[in-house]
Parts: sequence; C-alpha cells; structure tokens
Amino acid sequence: MPDTLGVAIIGYGYWSPKLIRNIRANPRLKLLAICEKDETRHERIRSENPGTDVVKQYKDVFSRSDIDAIVIATIPSSHYRIAKKALEAGKHVLIEKPMVLKSAEGEILIRLARRKKLTLMVDHTYLYSPAIRKLRDIVQSGGLGTLYSIESARLNLGLFQRDVNVIWDLAPHDFSILLFSLPEKPTHISVVASRTAVHPKQEHPQESIAHIMLYYKSGLVAHVHVSWMSPVKVRQLTIVGSEKMALYDQLVPAPVTIFDQGVYPKTDAAESGPLFEYKTGGAQQVEIPIAGEDIAAMIEDFTESIRSGKEPVSSALLGLDIVRMLCAAQVSLARGGRKIRIVYEQSNPALLFLRERYTRLRHRY
Repeated sequence: MPDTLGVAIIGYGYWSPKLIRNIRANPRLKLLAICEKDETRHERIRSENPGTDVVKQYKDVFSRSDIDAIVIATIPSSHYRIAKKALEAGKHVLIEKPMVLKSAEGEILIRLARRKKLTLMVDHTYLYSPAIRKLRDIVQSGGLGTLYSIESARLNLGLFQRDVNVIWDLAPHDFSILLFSLPEKPTHISVVASRTAVHPKQEHPQESIAHIMLYYKSGLVAHVHVSWMSPVKVRQLTIVGSEKMALYDQLVPAPVTIFDQGVYPKTDAAESGPLFEYKTGGAQQVEIPIAGEDIAAMIEDFTESIRSGKEPVSSALLGLDIVRMLCAAQVSLARGGRKIRIVYEQSNPALLFLRERYTRLRHRY
C-alpha cells in the first residue's frame, strides 16, 4: 500500500468543504479529484481547490489506479448506486449519513465490501466527539444508575432536503449516539410527524417536524424530537437515571453536566403525606479532553481502517442498524404512529441475490 492514499470525493454540497479540509489536513491522504455533476459549479470548485482535478462523471475517478478511496457526499437517494459501483471498482468507501434508504441495499454493500476486503464506513461524526465518548463512559460504567428515560432535541430552521424528510436527515445523529452509548438496542419505534412547509414543486412533500419514541427491552424509553422548523438551534440530550442525570448540550463550552438529583419512594410515607422524596444535589461539569475536529478523527479512523483492516468505530454495520431504525420509523409514520418492531436480522442471502438481479435488469432495460 502506498504511503499516501489517493482520495476522490463525489458531490460538492454543504458538507463537502468540511470533509475536504480534513482530508487535506491528514498527511496520509491526498485529495486527487472532486466529482460534481453540475458543471456550472466547476469554476468555483477549482478556485477553492487549486491543484485538484474536477470532473463531472464519477466513472472517471473509479477507473483511476491512483485513487484508493471514495468519499460519497451526494443526496441520500444516490448513495447505494454510487457506493456499489465504487466497491465494484475496488475502492474503499466512506458514505455520508444515512448510509442508504433501504436495509437490503445496506446488506448488499456490506457483503460486497467483505468479499472484496474493502473498508466500508459511514460518516456518523458524533461518535468521534470527546464529549459523546465521555458520556458513553459514564453511562456504561453505571454512573447514572438504572436508566429510566432519554430526551433528545435536535432543532433548527432548515436545512430542508430534496429527497428525504427530517427523520432521515436529522435522526441518524441521535440514533448513532444512542446505539454507541447504550448497552442495548431499541426493540420498537413509533413516530408522529407533520409537514409545516410544502413546496408546490414537490411531488411528495417531506415531513419537517417529528417526534420519535424508542422502546427498549429493559423498560427504557427514549424520545427524539427533530425539526427543521424551530426559531432557535437546539442540540441537547438528557439521560435520566436512578442515581443521577446527565445533560449533553453541544452548543455550550462545557457540553456535559452531571446532576446529582433524583426521585425516591418514601418507605415511611404517611397516608396523607408525600409518597416521594427528592434529592436535589449539585451539578458538576465534566472535564472533556481537548481534541481536534471530530471530522478529523473520523477521517483518521477511515484511513487506519483501510491500512490495518480493523473495523472502524462508525462501521457499516452500525450504519445499517440506523437504516433499519429509520425504515421502521417510516413504517410507523405511514401507519399513523403505530409501534413497530425494529428488525435487525440479516435478510436471506438468496433473497438478496434475487433483489440484486432484479435491480440490475431494471436498470439495464
């Protein structure tokens, strides 16, 4: 393997410049090409990225022997098609979230990457945040006691997406944090949502506000609120335990705070007196180690996975579990908020083969 890996990025939108900056900062990577189908943007891309090839067709980068890895930063509905062609061309792949829009597509990509011994990874950047890693350590060490409930709020004004609703756009962040931090996966999901802004040119208007409930076997319940229609930006996660409570607020200098507070039944409660007593201890801000950008750590994990073959933190398997949660959420939404079981089991390999053959024939004809 060469000392420096050649990288191409497909798509040049909101997130691409952040990825490009961190790819350039990594001494083990070299950005060789940017692929953007909108040729009217090529001049600006060249001026912002001197010395990097700018092309229209991604097949032009897949055929290059000096390019080892592909970063896909296009709209979600194109992820599967581009990732599959990149893997077939022998390229390592990093995909923006969500990984794909169908769980079967994710399973096909994982099987293909394994067969070709290639790294397939999803950009769930929060898993590389020192604050989230510290919160995970606190939760998994039992520092909060038995977990009762979780409240997450991810709100902002926009950005409205063309091909996915607010659930597929924002909830993957929260789902990734929960899968990473908790010792168990949710078993069921229910969703209610609304469309507050409908564009006349959209054939299928997207939901812009959603309330998602996740149910766990232990009895834990998590509520995830996502919105493109909030006047203020909110990025908060509250975890309520039997001993203590934790608050993660991404937008403040000290993002993790532990509250020594709780509610306990009174064993000697009088018939007409209060049934509970309340512990109202202090609040302690958790010291978070200073680190560079979360994206830089994610890019480095991708690089190390390519070189060593180890499973990255934000693995394709985790990305697929998030897609399965999103698919179940979409079913619940279609069924009026009914509680839906989340299916994590792999599909039948024979069925995957037939689906893939059908997809090939459909695209051919």
